[in-house]
This record gives sequence, structure tokens and C-alpha cells, in this order.
Amino acid sequence: MPGKIMTALTRIEADNLWSKGRLLDAKCIYSDLIASSPHMTLNTRANLEARIKLLQKEIDRPVSDGNTRDIDDAIKKLQQALAKDRSIEDLRKRAKTFFGKGLYADALECLKALVRQNAADEFCVRATVECITRQHTIEDIPVAVDLFLVEAFHNAEKAALFKIMLAEKMDQIGYASQSKVLQRHADRFTTY
Repeated sequence: MPGKIMTALTRIEADNLWSKGRLLDAKCIYSDLIASSPHMTLNTRANLEARIKLLQKEIDRPVSDGNTRDIDDAIKKLQQALAKDRSIEDLRKRAKTFFGKGLYADALECLKALVRQNAADEFCVRATVECITRQHTIEDIPVAVDLFLVEAFHNAEKAALFKIMLAEKMDQIGYASQSKVLQRHADRFTTY
């Protein structure tokens, strides 16, 4: 948890520098954060790398008379990125709250939304497994997973990979029977 707090504080510092037009300083902080945090989630890393690319474009852009407008555009882009981060955190908090209260259907809806936004992490995979296995019999697990995948993914290959992750997680946390049933189930979410 302390690592997540430090990461968030460091990102806020970099965002603040960016909003003040100190683009090089912000870029250095983002780069240092990536270099010093080898265990951050892939989504966080991708978000930081996207910010670095955007900053580099701003830095490489030639100075023009419309420089104030360029900074305003960069600030708007940053604010949109921050708003997306907050919505993902809100979804994650709601999913954890519902899960903690045993409201597995509600938690599953939040988890689907996280997957749709490419924000699935270890908690998301584990909670999805727990929600599905607690709501359905072993025989119904494959159909429940298929429904989840259909509602969460537009890309069949990504859905197939997520299904494999769910089956592996089921096996890891003690749902070996459910994992075997899910692995044997033939559906449209198969990879070749």
C-alpha cells in the first residue's frame, strides 16, 4: 500500500508541474517513476508511458505564436486522463465494497466495467473468479464465464486470454474442479 500511495503522490507532483508548463521536469518524474517501480500494474505503466509520449510531443513541438493555446490543449488532455484515472479507482472501490458485502452480482458488474476500460488487475481477476464460483454451480461455470466475456470484451482473442487467466486463477485458489470444467468447455473464445 505505501508504494501505491507514493506512486499516486509522485504522479500528482508530475501532473502539477505539467499544468504549470514545466514539461521536462514532469517527463523526468514520470520516467523516474517507471524506472523505480518494477511491480506497478501494466495499466499504470501504460498510462505513464502515454503521458511521457504526450509530453515529448509537446516538448518537440516548435514554439509558435499559439503557444498559450498549445499549453491549454495539453492541460485539457491531462485533465481528461486524470478524470479517467478517478473513474477507474471509483469502479475498483465499488467492486471491493460490493465484494466485501457479498453482493457478487453487483461486484461483477463493476468488474466488467473495469475490464472494458482495460483496467483489469490481479484483484479484478481474483474477484471475478470468486464472484462467478460463488454464484454458480460447477456445471454452470462455463456459461457464466461466457456471459461475462461477451459483456466485457469486443475482441474474441482478448476474451480467450482472459478466460485462460480465470481458469488458471481458479486452479490456484482452490477451485480445481471448476477450472477443469471451464478448460474443457468449447466455445467461441478459443485461441489457436
